[in-house]
Amino acid sequence: MLAGYLPLASGELVIDGSVRGFAGPEEAAAAGISVIRGAPATVPQMSVADNVFLGIESSRGWLVNSRRVLRDAAALLDRVGLSVNPTLKLRELSPGAKRAVQLAREIARGTRLLLIDDPFVGLEPDEFSILEAALKRVADSGMTVILATQRIDVIRRLASTVTVLSAGSRVASRNVDALLSDRQLVTDVSSGIRAVARGAREPLSLEGEVFRAVEWSVWHPVDPNRQIIDSASFALHRGEIVAFAGLSGSHRSELALSLFGRSYGSRTSGELTIAGKPVTAKTPQEAIAAGLGLATDTSARYDLNLLGGIPTRVSPAALARLARLGVIDPDREYSTRGPLPGVAGLASGTVMTAAARTIETLTLWLSLVPRVVILDLPTQGASEGDASEIRALILRLAAGGTAVLLVSDSIEEILALSDRVYSLFEGRIVSESSTRETDPADIVAAVLGLSAR
Repeated sequence: MLAGYLPLASGELVIDGSVRGFAGPEEAAAAGISVIRGAPATVPQMSVADNVFLGIESSRGWLVNSRRVLRDAAALLDRVGLSVNPTLKLRELSPGAKRAVQLAREIARGTRLLLIDDPFVGLEPDEFSILEAALKRVADSGMTVILATQRIDVIRRLASTVTVLSAGSRVASRNVDALLSDRQLVTDVSSGIRAVARGAREPLSLEGEVFRAVEWSVWHPVDPNRQIIDSASFALHRGEIVAFAGLSGSHRSELALSLFGRSYGSRTSGELTIAGKPVTAKTPQEAIAAGLGLATDTSARYDLNLLGGIPTRVSPAALARLARLGVIDPDREYSTRGPLPGVAGLASGTVMTAAARTIETLTLWLSLVPRVVILDLPTQGASEGDASEIRALILRLAAGGTAVLLVSDSIEEILALSDRVYSLFEGRIVSESSTRETDPADIVAAVLGLSAR
């Protein structure tokens, strides 16, 4: 909204004492407002200098002096604390340094207000210091930075003021020096979570285990040295609904997809069993034969957006080959959102909404009665009517004896539907609890990597 991507529904946007409104991101950019969302928009096979000026070449004129470009790029890199040769290919830099290069680009653009959505997601802890130093330098240069992040440690180190949001509403704004205890912060974040009716489902006895994962670890589909899931162990029982809770960067969906015929990851380790028997399925077809079902809006193909912004889709194997050749950035998180034909039981030749695909898929699994069904964000983006229908189908699956693994971004939905919840933080399961006994604040504390006490 601040950067012109969404219209202002109510209230006023005041910039430098004047009420402003933007018809689109171009108008916002002209006013010095820029936004960075998700992985950095960089090109790994280009030089660091070219990436600094990527997208703003026309402002430098048609005749470009290469020595001047390198000199100016080096000066901009110095302003974000990077001492690197600007002639290097961007792919030679560390992930944190690549994101700092994009901050140097914002200085080159003359950005006055930068909105940045959790740039620390996907970074290893040793990369944090590079990006934190760059953000501090950018702010010290006079640029105002609004940082959306779930990392409380980063907020304490970087921010001057903090605004806490819960369920889309402002709870409190404070000077960071007055940021209260972790317990108070958890209370603030969970304050917007409504109490939900659980329905008439009886507590389960947790007998009849049908699925178990032991020390399950998963590595990134492009970078086989980058571990995404670290030693996850959990179990599902007949007729039980178990939820994965987690924020962006928790890799809850990646964990769920890796269970279904290795639909995610370059390699895995650990053990999966169904009814006590080892599961060795390496394809979705083998997973279905073993008694697993899946409903997801995640495709097994990746969006590259290489050709002038036109979405270009490749398979996981092709993605890995392109990374080895240096054509794409192995540190970037590539989008996998889209329909999954075949597994989802989609009607051919028709355009369906994600909710309609999920409803059709769940109806299919109800008829086939698999032992376990994995549901990845089944109600995300659905209307209230469609979401209600999807939840009713989930309850019918469980009532028929199918164990359901539910990945959801709604704690309210998790409390309303599931019997137990595993909370994830940075690829690790950090807590397990019964939803009949847990408090929403306990789940919030776990997914934030904090203690509720």
